[in-house]
Amino acid sequence: MNASDEGRRPPPTEAQVRAAFMAFASMIRRFDADGQLIRRLPLLMGRLGDLRHMAFDYEVRVTERLVPEDRSPPENDDPHGSGDDSDPAVG
Repeated sequence: MNASDEGRRPPPTEAQVRAAFMAFASMIRRFDADGQLIRRLPLLMGRLGDLRHMAFDYEVRVTERLVPEDRSPPENDDPHGSGDDSDPAVG
């Protein structure tokens, strides 16, 4: 597939995404059971890249979630946990 095909093919369905991830998980389990997991890392990394592409395509084109939901920190986000917003340097 090349970049010009991107707009022509339909987006993946939820079932296709789920099936692809389940197949990947099965492949990992099979390689591990056969003692081949580490030796097969190059193949797994390639497949993982394909899955990332599919998941991104699904998220953008099907769910239309272009950006993550806003996860702003709470207003009182004191890393020291004191709960005191005053500046000790100011009298």
